[in-house]
Amino acid sequence: MKWPIKELLAGALAAWLAPAVVPVLAQINPAAANKDAFERVSDRLICQCGCNYGLSHCPHLECPSAPVLRAAIREKLAQGLSEDQVLKAMVADFGPVILAAPPAEGFNLTAWVMPFAALLVGLWLAIVVVRRWRRRAPEPAADPSLVERYRSKLEQEMKHLEP
Repeated sequence: MKWPIKELLAGALAAWLAPAVVPVLAQINPAAANKDAFERVSDRLICQCGCNYGLSHCPHLECPSAPVLRAAIREKLAQGLSEDQVLKAMVADFGPVILAAPPAEGFNLTAWVMPFAALLVGLWLAIVVVRRWRRRAPEPAADPSLVERYRSKLEQEMKHLEP
């Protein structure tokens, strides 16, 4: 089998140059870049109609807030703001409830830390309980003389019951 050297070299060169060419193409076609930026920003925001879906996935046909928020994002991106600047502007306009995930700072950090902390505490508690169960002393065996006395008494009573 003969390997097509030209095609292999062209593919390797394209893969090597792709990281440098993609940003240039994005500048040539700003509409595609704005569309991608719009998708990334709207995926990080929650629709404010009460559906609790991401802004890009709001299922309501007559949603009162999604078109307004989407238009605001498109307008800010058209003004040349970066994605982070658009997110900060949306938080400034609508408050932090618009964010899909709370920022990992201040009191909101507990929303990120608490699930893992609760898991660790629960795991530790389970280990402690299992170890205590294992250490529990076995029940003392019954005294053999006591067992024999009750056995003989039981046999006597059984003889009286038989016809």
